[in-house]
Amino acid sequence: MDEAIGHFRKVTELDLLDYEARNNLGVAFAMQGNLDSALAEWEKVLEIDPQNRGARENIIKAREMMDKSN
Repeated sequence: MDEAIGHFRKVTELDLLDYEARNNLGVAFAMQGNLDSALAEWEKVLEIDPQNRGARENIIKAREMMDKSN
């Protein structure tokens, strides 16, 4: 997962508007259990593409997971 995160970070640095790479970065963070970073990436996706359904669904799932752990 660390390698994937490094790759997606590099892509998002090169293209700030690449919402697909940013969404995938969020997924990779979530798979590591880093939900705060995942949420931050998905929020950025929505800044780029406010109608992005995948990011909205990922945010809902991550917040539900966070609520269950508290």
